[in-house]
Amino acid sequence: MLNNQIKLLSAIKELKPELLAISHAIHSRPELGNREFFALQTLTTFLQEKGWQVKSGAGGLPTSFVAYQGEGKRPAVAFLAEYDALPEIGHGCGHNLICTASLGAAEALHRVMKGKGGEIRVIGTPAEETTGGKIPLLKDGLFADLDAVMMFHPGISNVIHFSSLALEALEVTFSGKAGHSAVLKNTWGDSLQALLKFFFWLGDWKKLLPQYCQVDGVIIEGGSVPNVRPAQTKARFYLRALEEKTLDLLMKEFILQAQSIAENTGTRVIVAPFEARYLPFKSNETLAKVFVQSLRHLKIKTAIENCQALGSMDIGNVSQKVPAIHPYLTLENGPSMLHTAEFAQAVGGPWGDELLILAAQALALTGFKVLNKEYLRSRIKAEHQKHMESSFNVIG
Repeated sequence: MLNNQIKLLSAIKELKPELLAISHAIHSRPELGNREFFALQTLTTFLQEKGWQVKSGAGGLPTSFVAYQGEGKRPAVAFLAEYDALPEIGHGCGHNLICTASLGAAEALHRVMKGKGGEIRVIGTPAEETTGGKIPLLKDGLFADLDAVMMFHPGISNVIHFSSLALEALEVTFSGKAGHSAVLKNTWGDSLQALLKFFFWLGDWKKLLPQYCQVDGVIIEGGSVPNVRPAQTKARFYLRALEEKTLDLLMKEFILQAQSIAENTGTRVIVAPFEARYLPFKSNETLAKVFVQSLRHLKIKTAIENCQALGSMDIGNVSQKVPAIHPYLTLENGPSMLHTAEFAQAVGGPWGDELLILAAQALALTGFKVLNKEYLRSRIKAEHQKHMESSFNVIG
């Protein structure tokens, strides 16, 4: 085992110049979700040159891909690649590091596992920041028959084992009577007034919500000029909760209130999803412990305590079907906040380079243990099945 660990780390060391070049190239050309054509070309070219079988366009997404070594063999692990950027900020979430670390881990693991059986998969998942590319890929079967799914995320602290919130994305559209604002003095049929009343109600309602429940929204259509009453106004909201059952209750109250305000203002309202529902992410503790062991092998000490995240992510849907981990990693002297220009600068510089190599090493070491230890896979699977049965009992 120790000899193979040395080989894995040596392989990543050999790959380091290529990995850093890929990370820097993607960082310098940030692309929004489902438009990541340069990133797609860069990542898949690397894999194809290394002899991987690559297929693009899975799940009907133009910038998704899946790459295989040992397709159809068992056991099987997958490394996930995210590569979309944020508007204006660029790679303020460090996805250039995420995708490249997964590439490095997968290729290093393939070199050590060559001829020993098992399947290694790299899944390119677009639009994590917006439409949740993992969800259509999940429906398309790209995660079927996997023993473990893993990725890393750059962060501001080391958080290895955590849960996230369920999320529903709802668009609220009020329609009413358009006309000249100076003439239409009566607010009956005023779609903007209806939407504002809804926001005022939300402000009071949010104070009464249970812990971890969240409702946040923005107006995306509120009229264009002051002297024209808009015929339609529109806002988008994220509703979050610990469990789907609670989320469904939030949605019911949310929709009933929107309908009530429409009735009382002489308007009409439509409430509809504008993005896929994100399920709670459930980290597999057994797999997370293996990742922690891998970090300790690399002289990085961190805890395994379970944390409750306040955000949501599309890997949550994957974790409900397949054992998964999504650890956050950082290094000293790093940025203090994600989704900032400071973070975008850091992930494109020396701090990001060092973190990328560390993550690739930890992922590769973890994947090797999963592929080579049957008892470990059994424990990972047993924990996942127990979680699934528990979730069914809670929701059903």
